[in-house]
Amino acid sequence: MDNTQKKRLVGALVLSVFLLLALPVLFTGQGRLPEARITDIPPPPELSVTRPIDVDHDAPVAVAELTQRVDQLINADPTPEQRAEAPPPTPAASDSAPRQLAYTQESTGEISAWSVQMGSFRQADNARRLLDELRTAGYEAYTKETVLSDGSLLTQVMVGPDPDHDRVRLKKDILSEEFNLPTLVVRFQP
Repeated sequence: MDNTQKKRLVGALVLSVFLLLALPVLFTGQGRLPEARITDIPPPPELSVTRPIDVDHDAPVAVAELTQRVDQLINADPTPEQRAEAPPPTPAASDSAPRQLAYTQESTGEISAWSVQMGSFRQADNARRLLDELRTAGYEAYTKETVLSDGSLLTQVMVGPDPDHDRVRLKKDILSEEFNLPTLVVRFQP
């Protein structure tokens, strides 16, 4: 056998052995570390009715008459006694638990909602401190923990979620100014 033919044969053998070892790893995906996601989302709040409307279900009511009654109830000015009895209204943003939102599902089956990422921390104490600051300021905040490929834990502090992307971008600007932190708008992943 010629010397060049021997080199070609050895090269072909080395290449085929490499392909036999590398192709199964590429196609099965072994060797990759899966990401573990742990989230800490507060429970939904309990809703209460503030002023129930009395409706007589047995009597026939015309639509115009019903509309008038609703307008009167909405525009009615409470008496001084009612104002004194009624507790002061609390803004929705002051609740520590997120409100129930009507999330839309995309054609891919994913929930379409957005959150504002306030920061990512390797030390959970720093994340907890920012989470407490956000909640005392009246924001609906939660944390999301991710295990990185090196085995360390990354805790992300988020505000939201909200299905309205424009409202989340506005909230991002407000939070960025209020807390003097760089923020991101990210897709909510339950």
